[in-house]
Amino acid sequence: MLRPPWPWRPWLPGLLVAGGLFVATAVAATTFRCDVDGKVAYADRPCPDGQPGRIVAPASLPSTSDSAAARERARSDQRALAAIDRERAAQQRDEREDVRRAARGA
Repeated sequence: MLRPPWPWRPWLPGLLVAGGLFVATAVAATTFRCDVDGKVAYADRPCPDGQPGRIVAPASLPSTSDSAAARERARSDQRALAAIDRERAAQQRDEREDVRRAARGA
């Protein structure tokens, strides 16, 4: 069975970078932990009506070595995806050739 190529694959590295930037910005935002009606709620503003709560410290941003390791993993993943694409293309060529041979022999 032939599968269609993934149309979004060329944009995968850009999507990963954009997602990483989005997460980094979200982590840097101030977060408030509020106790509302006996339940814990998190918000980007102070707790309403003077309800008890506290500021949650944001997680630290990744270190330079962590960022470099993530970039290397992304490059490695790109190479692996390219190898999978080449292998899939070769299999599809082989399957098409088998179909042609079978059609000629029938």
